[in-house]
This record gives sequence, C-alpha cells and structure tokens, in this order.
Amino acid sequence: MMRFFVPLLAIITLAGCFEPEPPLDLRADSIIGGEATSEWDGVGAYMVVGSGWSTICTGTLVAPRVVLTAAHCALVGGDAHTFFVGGSVYDNGDYYDVDEVVVHPDYSDSTMQHDLAVLLMDEDVDADIYPLRTEPIGSGWVGTMMHVVGYGNIHSYNGTDTGVKYETDVQLVQVDGDLLYHETPGHNTCSGDSGGPVFVEVDDEWVLIAVTSFVYATESGQDACAGGGGENRVDTHMDWLDEVMAEDYEPDPSDDDDDDNGGAGGGDDDDDGAGGSYLDDGGGGCKAATAGTDSAGPLAVALMFLAAWLRRPWGRG
Repeated sequence: MMRFFVPLLAIITLAGCFEPEPPLDLRADSIIGGEATSEWDGVGAYMVVGSGWSTICTGTLVAPRVVLTAAHCALVGGDAHTFFVGGSVYDNGDYYDVDEVVVHPDYSDSTMQHDLAVLLMDEDVDADIYPLRTEPIGSGWVGTMMHVVGYGNIHSYNGTDTGVKYETDVQLVQVDGDLLYHETPGHNTCSGDSGGPVFVEVDDEWVLIAVTSFVYATESGQDACAGGGGENRVDTHMDWLDEVMAEDYEPDPSDDDDDDNGGAGGGDDDDDGAGGSYLDDGGGGCKAATAGTDSAGPLAVALMFLAAWLRRPWGRG
C-alpha cells in the first residue's frame, strides 16, 4: 500500500518569516482515542519559541541529560529550546534549557527516514529514564500492541488543545527497514506527538523501541489522524546514538534475549558522523545554526509559548 504521510510537528505561526502553508490533503491531529495521563514523567514536551511563532513536540528522557526526539522538530530554528516535564504545559511543571541539539545526518524530510534528534540538556532532568531497545525488531513483531505518549491536539487538526500529555495503544502492522507502521481504528498519533516514545513491555519493563514521526491516510480523502502512523526504530540507529550519547544512556537490560522474531528488517547506514549540531543564532530568524544557548528563562518560555498558542491561526501536521 502506498502511503502519503505528514510529519507531526505542531506549529503556531503569528508573524515573521516562518509561515508554512497548511497541507492540502492529509491533516494531523494528535493522540486520538487516548486518555490524559500524569504518568510517564520522563516523557516531556519539547518546545521551541521563535520570533512570532512557537512549536511543540514530544521527547523522552533516555539519560539524565539526554532527550530523544524527532529531527523535524529540532530543525525549526528558534530563539529558545526547552524541555518541559509535567502533565500539562498550562499547569505546574519543570522547564529545562536545551544546551545542544544533534540531528541525525541522514534525516530525509521527503521519506521521513532517520527522523531522530538528540537534545543535550544543560543539567540533569529530574524524571524517569527509559531504556532503549537495542536488539533487532523483525516481522515477527507484527501484531504487537505498542504504547504511545504525546502532547499534541486530541480533537482536530485545527484544535487548540495541544500541550496536555495523552497516551493510547496502537498495533504494529508492518516493519519496513528503519520504519514501523501502526494502524488501529480510533487510535493514532498526530501533530504535537512527533518525537514521542513508542513503548513495548518486555519482561515486565517498558522499553522505548521507536520515535513517533508521521501519520498517513489509509483511505482516499481521509483525515490522516483517522488512518495510521509511522515511527523510526531505535535499534537500527544505535551506532549513531552511541556516538552522540557516548555511554550516557540506559540500554535495554533484556539485550541478551532471543526475541527478535524474524530479524532486524533493516540495517543502520549511519557512517557519516554524528550529524549536525543546531541551535538558533539568537538573531530572531528562522534558520537553524550551530551556536551556544542564549536561551530565555523557563518562565519567559512558558509565557511566550502560551501567548503564541492562544493567538495561533492554525496548527500543522
């Protein structure tokens, strides 16, 4: 089946140079058919504020100062990159400044392959750390129920309810190289959920196996949120993750098991180095550039994000 997909970044535009056009056919909401949750405290909101716009995605703490998210979330530029830990960005929670962003060198915005980025924080994040699935995932995993968590809209593509943590279960329907696909009627991921975790319970422990990336329609004219979604596997990108994070991560303690059920389904072609290091140059523009972090404080970031969200004309998948 041919899939036409859209990434799941929620963009709030106000003014300035970053003014994307809404998609023509495929539209993305957020976690559909789920429930609000105060659990998964190591899953947080990744927020970027620019000049007259802001974005929200999701990320997962995989080491005390390391957050795993999606590349397309990290490449928007912006003046302040922060990671929020809490159930809702509108309630109490903790904000952490992002010190450095490293994007996978082979990320493709046309195929959404290698849609991974690592956020390196400037201090330890006080939240749970989730282990990575490093062993291969094969076709024998098809049919497995996966648990997804994210901060996106929950009702409609143009919704105004991004920023609250939701969770639901989706079923794995295909393993295709570096990508996983899920399709579960009434349940899906959408804009604002990008970069969020895909968990599977292995030996009574929740293990992160992939990162949320895109959604797609399964029928002609269908809203993409009513279709399926795709994720980038962690196990096929471990060489790159090892290089970026060195030894500062928690591997899956069940690495020595033999439940790959059919093989990896795809190799890791990450031989081009650790990838680009990005943060905005502070000039208020829309380009991503290598720089330090003259980031706004947590309260300023929260206020800018909330003001931008309340005034936004539309969201985007």
